[in-house]
Amino acid sequence: MKSKTNLSGEAPETWADDIFKDGRKGMMPVLLMSMMVNMLLLTSPLYMLHIYDNVLGSGQQETLLYLSIIAVVALAGLGLFDALRGRSLAHLGAWLFRRYAPKVMDASMRFSLQGGPQNSRYLRDLSNIQSFSGGNGIIPFFDAPFAPFFLLIIFYLHPLIGLLAVIGSIILFLTGWVADRRARQAAKEAQIGDIEAYAAAEGFIQGADYLESAGMRPLAVERYIKAAENAQARQLATAHVTTAATGFSKFTRLLLQVGALGFGALFVLWGQMTPGGMIAGSILMSRALAPVEQSIAGWRQFQTARDSHKVLKRLAEAAPIEDERMRLPVPTGRVTAQNLAYLHRGAKKALFSNVTFTAEPGKLFGVIGPSGTGKTTLCRVLTGVEFATQGHIRIDGADVRHWDRKQFGEVVGYLPQTPSFYDGTISQNIARFVDGDTDNDVIAAAQLVGAHDLILQLPDGYATVIGPRGSRLSGGQAQMIGLARAAFRVPKVLVLDEPTAHLDEDCRNKFGDFLKSCIANQQVVIMSTHDRGVANACDMVLVLRHGQVSVEENKHGASARLANASQQVQSFKDQGPESA
Repeated sequence: MKSKTNLSGEAPETWADDIFKDGRKGMMPVLLMSMMVNMLLLTSPLYMLHIYDNVLGSGQQETLLYLSIIAVVALAGLGLFDALRGRSLAHLGAWLFRRYAPKVMDASMRFSLQGGPQNSRYLRDLSNIQSFSGGNGIIPFFDAPFAPFFLLIIFYLHPLIGLLAVIGSIILFLTGWVADRRARQAAKEAQIGDIEAYAAAEGFIQGADYLESAGMRPLAVERYIKAAENAQARQLATAHVTTAATGFSKFTRLLLQVGALGFGALFVLWGQMTPGGMIAGSILMSRALAPVEQSIAGWRQFQTARDSHKVLKRLAEAAPIEDERMRLPVPTGRVTAQNLAYLHRGAKKALFSNVTFTAEPGKLFGVIGPSGTGKTTLCRVLTGVEFATQGHIRIDGADVRHWDRKQFGEVVGYLPQTPSFYDGTISQNIARFVDGDTDNDVIAAAQLVGAHDLILQLPDGYATVIGPRGSRLSGGQAQMIGLARAAFRVPKVLVLDEPTAHLDEDCRNKFGDFLKSCIANQQVVIMSTHDRGVANACDMVLVLRHGQVSVEENKHGASARLANASQQVQSFKDQGPESA
């Protein structure tokens, strides 16, 4: 769905607005089933009414038999419709999650690139909506509209008992309203504390290796416990209010039910009511008040779902759905940067500005400079991970923001400074989890960068499961596998951030051979580096210094290096990593 702008000046509609719209459409059959359930709930009071007023007075056993058969059939229908209603709600909640989870996941990832939280909190918000829409907490809201119908019948039986039921409904409603007012703030604080506690736990578990080496594990456990106890205290405060309100409401409902029986007995003695009406009135009183009482417990879940919807709406506004983009013609790979500038959020001074260059196919382009001058950030801008504050990055004239992202991944290979891996095998990670037969392409990429033998030495070779953090891989192994992933299916452009930072001498030699193959394949290679050997191998070098930018040309171009390949590789090996 594309965003639509309101003429009234209100916030544009997003996919988050459609969650409740789709939910309401799916709830229409549930409302019809709820109507059948509530109509059939009259079975018990009507059965009691006729037993006391007709059967016991007349002694007609045939009437008792027919009434009992009708009651059994009606109760069977009640059970069937109630089961169908619960089943429909469960399927509705699951359908909402399946429909919107891809949108929430995609928006969460894009928002994290803009500085948003890097966790699954938005998926938990969607789960809150699913739990409410597909659970028992929403059922009292379907039953509540039928409560006036039961009250009218009670008034018909006797006006004073009907008045008692109305007063009880008001008391129960006020109980729920006061409980919600008192528990709402504590519930919000508990939810925030819970998110913070889990985020702290995730960070400590992911960094367990350093915590263990530094003797900080007990400290990490202590800090998590403090965060968790704070969240638990808020949850207990909410629970205390909710349980007190639930207990009071149950007491009130039972007291009113007893009152209905007591007053009914008195009215029977006065001749104003039949015994059957007395029993039926008590049952109907319980039926009329049940949704109100149950909604007290479900109201908190409703508030949570509503708050979660507000959070998802803010997410949808911060990271709107991207328009579908056409696949562009296969590029030659010419990369141009025009007046690039980047300003960190909240910063007063640009990290870099006025960056202009052209990287041609078959050429090596280096980015050097002291730490903190924006080399890694420039690589992220080149790959569309972050957007420049000013200027444009283009591949064959098309801005990187205008490329279809799936096609962009086929055109540009990226090696981050710290490669991230995802839960799966080495083969799946190199192939970027694409579908189809990728074995030959995976092996070709690994051989091209010199990682094939390294991978074969792992416990299960290409089938080795490396986990989401690349656990049990050394820095050099991770970098070589990340390089193979970047080289998968020979992309036209390669952006490599510190590609030799963790490589040993043998891997550095193989990396030199890989660069020669890139030149021969007419690929564009853009590398940020502190390695003087890598910088000297480049045709063009962009120098980033604090507040200054310059582009320098290497006199020894690609053709000269290819003509004397062995000498160039040896020179690359001998110079080693030095500060550029």
